[in-house]
Amino acid sequence: MPHLKSVLFSLSLILPALPSQAQVPDLKEATSENKPWTRWWWHGSAVNKEEITRELESFAQIGIGGVEITPIYGVEGKEELETEFLSDKWLELMRHAGLEAKRLGMQMDVVPGTGWRLGHELVPDNERAVELELHRHTNAEGETKAYEITAELSGERVKRPAPGGSGYTIDMLDQDAVANYIDRFNRTFFNAVSPDLVRAVFHDSWEYETNWSHDFQNELIYRNRFNSPEMYSIFDPENESVSEELKERFRYDYRVTMEELLLENFSDTWNQKTHAFGLITRNQAHGSPANLLDVYAKTDIPETEIFGDEEHFVIHKFSSSAAHVTKKRLVSSESFTWLSEHWTSDLAKIKRATDYLFLCGVNHLFYHGTAYSPQDATWPGWVFYASTQVNDRNPIWNHLPALNDYIARCQMILQAGQPYSDIYLYYPAADPYSEVGGTKLRQNIDGKNWLLGTDLDATAEELWDAGVHFDFISDRQLADLAASVETSPTIVLPIFERIPLKTVESLIKLAQDGVSVISLQDPKNWKVPGFANWESRQAELDKLVEQALESNYIQIGTVASIEEMSPDTWQDSDGFRTIRRTLRDGTPSYFIVNRSDETKTVELTSLSEAGTCTRFDPWTGQAGYVKSSGGSLELTLNPFESTFIFAGKPSSEKTPFLSDSDLKIAKASIKLAGKWSLSFLKGGPELPATKTLDELAPISELGYPSLEAFAGLLAYENTFELSAKELSSDLLLDLGSLSSSAQVFVNDELVSTLIRSPYTSRIPAEFLQKGTNTLRIEIATLADNRIRDLDRREVPWRIFKDINFVNIDYRAFDASDWEVSPYGLFGPVSVTPVH
Repeated sequence: MPHLKSVLFSLSLILPALPSQAQVPDLKEATSENKPWTRWWWHGSAVNKEEITRELESFAQIGIGGVEITPIYGVEGKEELETEFLSDKWLELMRHAGLEAKRLGMQMDVVPGTGWRLGHELVPDNERAVELELHRHTNAEGETKAYEITAELSGERVKRPAPGGSGYTIDMLDQDAVANYIDRFNRTFFNAVSPDLVRAVFHDSWEYETNWSHDFQNELIYRNRFNSPEMYSIFDPENESVSEELKERFRYDYRVTMEELLLENFSDTWNQKTHAFGLITRNQAHGSPANLLDVYAKTDIPETEIFGDEEHFVIHKFSSSAAHVTKKRLVSSESFTWLSEHWTSDLAKIKRATDYLFLCGVNHLFYHGTAYSPQDATWPGWVFYASTQVNDRNPIWNHLPALNDYIARCQMILQAGQPYSDIYLYYPAADPYSEVGGTKLRQNIDGKNWLLGTDLDATAEELWDAGVHFDFISDRQLADLAASVETSPTIVLPIFERIPLKTVESLIKLAQDGVSVISLQDPKNWKVPGFANWESRQAELDKLVEQALESNYIQIGTVASIEEMSPDTWQDSDGFRTIRRTLRDGTPSYFIVNRSDETKTVELTSLSEAGTCTRFDPWTGQAGYVKSSGGSLELTLNPFESTFIFAGKPSSEKTPFLSDSDLKIAKASIKLAGKWSLSFLKGGPELPATKTLDELAPISELGYPSLEAFAGLLAYENTFELSAKELSSDLLLDLGSLSSSAQVFVNDELVSTLIRSPYTSRIPAEFLQKGTNTLRIEIATLADNRIRDLDRREVPWRIFKDINFVNIDYRAFDASDWEVSPYGLFGPVSVTPVH
């Protein structure tokens, strides 16, 4: 019987406390799950309690809500500090981390291993990963007459392991292997660390190379598959005597068996054993040899990942779709993995990627990430080879609290309510299962080799571009939906060749219950996949399709006709995008982003007839009412600006929402005193003396060669005078241009954090005083110039074992030939009264 805590927690994922339309987020009420988390790598587990506390306190201070601890390979020369995975000392360190996280109002997720892949040195041979070995039996002429299959030990080992975590990978398709591994971890870990200190157990993306399992042949027989000797021809590229159609049927049977074994023997076993301790699971399904929608759906928190700066929303919607269809509250993301080259990702780029993930349905971000580093480690400290380097040695850390507050405000809303979909788009997994040759179907996060260029991909792109809200749905999920009493949006069937007979039965059942089912092709061309009894199954399929068409259970339509179903076709592919959720009281909440690099205006339609809506700026926390007319309102957003609109009933806000476009700017600016004072607050390699500037320019162009290597926090100061009369209005500060982010202080009070152009800030009159006012602009640089300097001087900072340190193309990292990047406040700076 599941632990009571597990049952209650699972219910909380489905039925959270939901805010109503009148409640806009208050950061004081943000939970740890509202805030962003970070993946916290422990190099060699060479950690100690004092440094664990210091780092956790720094995380909490800047608004990080939790950590996922992943032990990995160590640091050269620090072997005496390393701690073995699952040793008594390591367990005590984990317990300390959990207790400190709890003290700080944070939470902790753990990994049941080290590096990537589950395994250890003591895995018995009968539980180790295996690979298929094909043996041909030929006649005198060399013709293949029969095949024999054996399961050979693969030799695959844990990837990037920490001390004590190396060893052979387990057979992830074998129930005993999975159960024994998880039991070994749980028994050891939770005997020392209370489950109350852990929220979830995490499994990374599927990076196993397995294509077989110890008992695979018996499973094929048990599941009524592979009852023909010709079936093994799919593993023999030299065999051309078997038709391609038969090979396609055999491939489907092979792959659907892989899928079933993964879901039953890994996902179900892991869930059951984790839930028994009152904990939840978090899993990245991509890479799996199974229907990703089903693997994501099996976990309590499905997790996608964004790698590099390429955007292909279809991939990320697989994880969010699984959550939406199966009513899971959280969708997480391994975020900003190599968003750009090391130390070159600024906060504006991170925010753009954040908004993109939110639009794809993610609402629980994990930074990728933060490497534990002792305070006395020489800069840049201990770092990870595939990371945005979210740590206190990176200058962006100085302004990261503003981004973290933004993420928390957004996620408070995006985690509340229920998802909204115009349609469910069917994922025809039987086609790639049947068509892709070889033993491995690599359903990787980039979508190559299985998704890009398919009819499904093209249909999803068209729907996205047209502003249609949709989620993907699998064969299993359609069957579950048909067996339930749940309502469903319209189901759209893209162009494909193969569909299981049971899925057609599910579609007809849903149609009989009132659900619209639209096919983008003539269903008479559908084929059943798989080999066993396929002729009789095909006959039954043809009969069902004919009846469905005659009864209008399945309608034939076009993408254009489906686009008319969406009320939000004001969206466009390269400009305004939105994701909707429905709050507890029925209020629609819209998260809207201008994804273009120019200011744009759009008319939002189909909002309400209430006359006013609530607008909320998640960057500043400002909320107010906006007027709508005839169910629509005009919205202007700056480049990459985002906002929330709550529609459906009159706004409860008493004050109007004031955007930049609402400001009335005076013709005459207030003159600044003249020369600027430039001081260096934090960073290195050294802190130069304060300088007086006649003109604003990049610090690398001020005539001091050492500033070409500086990375850190700068402060520009100036003053301006205000009369008593001028105190009656707010001011608009325009910083012109700068790099890379800025915080504005007026009379020592923080006014705003600016991370993108236009670098303008409204200064409320309450911050001003009669006479002299001090203006301080703190600029955070990036760290690329400093790392360039280290490599030019051949300083040995790459001190890590295993992969050590590589660039975004997985080649040896070397920044010595980088150009010097310009940083600082460039101006021109103006201060103007506004009304």
